[in-house]
Amino acid sequence: MAYRATPLENGFSTSELLIGRRINTTLPVPKTQLQPYSVNKKVLEAKEERRIEGQKTNYDKHHGVKSLDELDPGQNVWITTFGLLEG
Repeated sequence: MAYRATPLENGFSTSELLIGRRINTTLPVPKTQLQPYSVNKKVLEAKEERRIEGQKTNYDKHHGVKSLDELDPGQNVWITTFGLLEG
């Protein structure tokens, strides 16, 4: 029960997203917070997008990801194949 009532990174719990209200737990909660309401999908999507973008930024920073220059049509490139044995 407590797992379903714990808010995710986007600020809503799984029960809030599923049934549209906070669920009653062993912790005292005002009855006004247990009333049904609709989750604003635009707000939820914006929070999720910010969270995903933050994860991408942290991953790129930690793993040394670099952005590459744009390639022009006809430009020569060097391709390596990893894991293939030649001979």
